[in-house]
Amino acid sequence: MKTKRKSVRFLYMLCVTGMLGWTVSCSSGSVPPKAQQAAESASAEASGSEGGAVEQRAKAAADSGKQGEVTIGAVLLDETDRYLTYLAQNMKREAQAEPGTSLEIKYSGEDAKLQAEQVEELLAAGVNAIVFIPLNAEQSVKLSKRIQDAGIPAIVLCRAYEGVEKATAYVGSDQPPSAESPPDAAGILEMSEIAKLLGGQGNIALIDGGQGEKRADDIKSVIARHPGLKLVHEGSASHDRYQALLLMSDWLKAGQPIDAVVATNDEMAIGAILAARLEGKEKNIRFAGVDGTMQALELMKMGSIDVTVFQNAAEQGKQAVKVALKAAKGLSFSKNTYVPYELVTANQTDQYIAKWKN
Repeated sequence: MKTKRKSVRFLYMLCVTGMLGWTVSCSSGSVPPKAQQAAESASAEASGSEGGAVEQRAKAAADSGKQGEVTIGAVLLDETDRYLTYLAQNMKREAQAEPGTSLEIKYSGEDAKLQAEQVEELLAAGVNAIVFIPLNAEQSVKLSKRIQDAGIPAIVLCRAYEGVEKATAYVGSDQPPSAESPPDAAGILEMSEIAKLLGGQGNIALIDGGQGEKRADDIKSVIARHPGLKLVHEGSASHDRYQALLLMSDWLKAGQPIDAVVATNDEMAIGAILAARLEGKEKNIRFAGVDGTMQALELMKMGSIDVTVFQNAAEQGKQAVKVALKAAKGLSFSKNTYVPYELVTANQTDQYIAKWKN
């Protein structure tokens, strides 16, 4: 098995040399209720004299925000993530467009402990509002409480989770896990289009990002509405291209026919495409993903990806700063700002590529 994995990895690296190594994080959809690093890391409930000093600085920051000067702190995830690069760029543009507004961005990766520490650093620095992307529901509830207890707004970005309503505001494309998915939810859009392309008949392989992902449940709900569709494989790849390649490689070797691979993000769809390409089976399978990344769109132009769902990084970043700024100044703002998903098919690729380039 180790020899097989090494061989696949080598072939994978050869394929990737012709493809930019772009990744995407916000594609993970709703945050699962439990994650490995629970909120022990959010021992963000400062106490004693140090905690009191932080509280005083936060209050002073809130007061200065109401007077016109506003500093917004943001804790994002992977600094090399292409999606988050665009999101951060547009947060910076929006902050620069607002007189008297500054933006400080930190990157925690997938490290929950570091994320909690960075929130504390921003509070100590006296920012007027904090925007953060959740890692898991338990920690995120505690972080938003910690931020608000310090007297400033907590804006949740990109990912919804159970309890997100306790934050000051939410900006993103996903609904909370307990909410009924609308017709334009990402999983419903991509699976409905695949069902249409297959004429309602075929074997489906589903690659999700991990346990409890609402987007995967939406995909399965669409499959269930089509008697001619059959879910023959389901597995998780942590939103990672290489893990998806290994998963798809195993499925192909198992011999069960696959008519379409539906992934909960573009990175995993691309991994599945690479695996199918290595086996010479790419042309016989439909592929779908979510995020509408530049590389996914380029692959769509080549005929390798059939469906993706655009998640507007630019608009999410822009709206997060707008909401944070209004909240910091004590102005009225929207509790929930939903940036709609957009279905993308082959005849629309140039239109969406242009959005990334602007």
